[in-house]
Amino acid sequence: MAIPRTPSLALCHWNMVNLLVKLLQVPISVCSQQCEPGQRRKPTSVSSCCFECIDCEAGTFFNHNDLYNCQPCPADQWSSARSQECYPRLVKYLQWQEGTTVVLLLFSVLGLIATIVISVTFAIHSHTPVVKSAGGRMCFLMLASLIISFVNVPMYVGIPTEFTCVCRQTAFSLCFTVCISCLTVRSFQIVSIFKMAAWLPKAYSYWMKYNGQYIFITVIIALKVTITVTNFIIHPPAPVLLAQEDDPPTVALQCNKSYKLALLMNSSLDMFLSILCFCFFYMDKELPKNYNEAKYITLCMTCYSISRIAIFLVVSRYRGVLVILCDAMCMVINLLGISMRYFGPKCYLIFFHPERNTAAYVQTAIQSYTMRQD
Repeated sequence: MAIPRTPSLALCHWNMVNLLVKLLQVPISVCSQQCEPGQRRKPTSVSSCCFECIDCEAGTFFNHNDLYNCQPCPADQWSSARSQECYPRLVKYLQWQEGTTVVLLLFSVLGLIATIVISVTFAIHSHTPVVKSAGGRMCFLMLASLIISFVNVPMYVGIPTEFTCVCRQTAFSLCFTVCISCLTVRSFQIVSIFKMAAWLPKAYSYWMKYNGQYIFITVIIALKVTITVTNFIIHPPAPVLLAQEDDPPTVALQCNKSYKLALLMNSSLDMFLSILCFCFFYMDKELPKNYNEAKYITLCMTCYSISRIAIFLVVSRYRGVLVILCDAMCMVINLLGISMRYFGPKCYLIFFHPERNTAAYVQTAIQSYTMRQD
């Protein structure tokens, strides 16, 4: 007679079967999970095989050949977070067909034509008192510097090269320093003639005898060349790609990685000369009309000071194409300021008031000024 199987024996048999099945299965790790695409593994400890999944940051990508590190993208490429590849950046620079560029070049061409016309006018009337009171031969040095600077404006447009970068960092800076040094010397000479000659006659005679104005200009140019060469050594002018923090898919192509420092070095001497100009212009504000140009040159120097402050603020806040555009715009504005506000009134007198461009008129103005001082 068969003995019936009890429920307890069947249950014990079933448990034994389940235990054997579990022993034969591969154990599953519970300390780590499968990382998703764009995530790298970060070990939780030095000796542990467990890890956690970390997203690859923007600007890096996940390479399956290295499960524990995210690879950085090249300078001309970018990527978003958790990316598995990099994408080419859009290179930005000041392009010829942009509206702001067209306006900039238009004003530079008009300024160049006006400066050439002024140069021809001054050459024809070089023997007249108006041209002599404006500086004589120094006027042609200033006008030549203005022409070179206007010709240099297109160097700011297009894809920068080593040649255009060198022109950007030297041409305007050197030429504008020549202009300001000439204005400073000319103002000092006027003050010396009407005021300081009586106070320091020996010093004034030495200044006139040894052409102190040209010695001063030569020293200033030598200092400027030294500053420029030092700037070249510290901040070599060469095209570089700069990533835009507010626009990661784009990269700006400009001429110097340390644009702000290079601009500050190039502008330091010009700012000093502009302060000297303000001082001399204040001293000669009561001189005869033919020699009193304080209001004209003060406006030029004020325009220059405001433009330098503006460009420094822009450079401190932004980088890339906007900085290049603002630098070029400030350059054109300053050149037009000197050309129109300093030389413009002289041409107006030559063409529309020739009666004031005579030695007799100038002598009468000087005598009236002398009588008022007495």
